Amino acid sequence: KRRTSAEEEENRRASPEEEEKTRKSLEEEAQERVKDVLAKIGPCVRICVLCSSDFDHPDSEALMASLATSLSTTLSDDVAFVTGGLPSDAQKAFARHCRRTSRL
Repeated sequence: KRRTSAEEEENRRASPEEEEKTRKSLEEEAQERVKDVLAKIGPCVRICVLCSSDFDHPDSEALMASLATSLSTTLSDDVAFVTGGLPSDAQKAFARHCRRTSRL
């Protein structure tokens, strides 16, 4: 008997136990990464800067620059800006426009 694509898909699926093991592994890895970041930046207020990888609107880069300048000059030195870590133009623009003493 020839298997249907639905049967093949069912055979490729992980068992609930395997899915739970994978979920726990990913959760543990995420917790380790958070610990690493916290150890690097120390105790402070953290502001997460999440954005797309590119600018979709002509005014987006100017807006990002303005936000970075305003936030980094207005907030205290006890603030760290955390980006998603992607090599994106948007995150680079934010970093370029923060004051030099900002914690990135």
